[in-house]
Amino acid sequence: MLMINRTNMNQCCLCKSKKSQIEYKLNHYQVLTCQKCGLLRRDIQLSPKKLEQLFSPLYFTKEQKDYFAGQFSTRINSKLPRNQQFISRLNIIENLVGRKKKTILDIGCGSGTFLKLAHNRHWKTLGVDLADYPVKFAREKFGLKVIKKSIEKAKIPSHSFNAVVCWDVISNFQNPDRVFQETYRILRPGGIFAFEVAVVDSLLNWASNFVYYTTAGRINRFTQIGLPFQHAYHFTRSSIRQLAKKHKFIPLKTENDEMDYRYSSLPKQFLPLLSTIASIAKVIGKTTRYRMYLKKPD
Repeated sequence: MLMINRTNMNQCCLCKSKKSQIEYKLNHYQVLTCQKCGLLRRDIQLSPKKLEQLFSPLYFTKEQKDYFAGQFSTRINSKLPRNQQFISRLNIIENLVGRKKKTILDIGCGSGTFLKLAHNRHWKTLGVDLADYPVKFAREKFGLKVIKKSIEKAKIPSHSFNAVVCWDVISNFQNPDRVFQETYRILRPGGIFAFEVAVVDSLLNWASNFVYYTTAGRINRFTQIGLPFQHAYHFTRSSIRQLAKKHKFIPLKTENDEMDYRYSSLPKQFLPLLSTIASIAKVIGKTTRYRMYLKKPD
């Protein structure tokens, strides 16, 4: 278990309010609700050293091995659902970028699978990630250029990319507001910012909340999986749209999506039930994943 020296996350990244209340009491951390805008956040601020410990090799090879299945292989298996999604997203980005120079930055690039797919299509690529294990893989196995720093400290020149992506890691950042600020600065006018984020206004989260509140928090396993410690923030579709609007991005396309629960840390005996929930969630627009394709004004 990661040993934590508690430093509170006192300020909401969206509205900057410091007023909050405890919403969930989980194992070794709590989740707070901003009393002004309702955004959920972890109660603990992690130091750079603690973040590095959190995203150690064990995180990728053991703790989240199902989620990262196939991501640490030099042979990209296009049949894996995650890689199929990467290809689909790249197709959309290429259509949105059009005839502009194909330059793309991946924030939180991990092992570099998405960047490698883009590189194979003659994009000029750059990745940024804090975790040593995936950065080393991306550099040595895929031959990609990856900066091992936070996006705030990477010192990427302004107006240097026509596309920036951030797949399923915005919630990990302790200040997502700065990520949007840096992305806006880095993008050329008319550039595309595409991201996917886990959202809590989902059918699955409603079900885990039902269990949590009806047992007075005694059964919190499902809530803890849905609000994992590595996530500093827990967005809804509305709150992530507000953050995009705050930074003057123009929405071009949004997509609801559901994770493939075969590659999650949820107990596999619940797969039939989870598949049913996922099917209903897609119909009613209450999935656990939300994608946005945004444009920086020309």
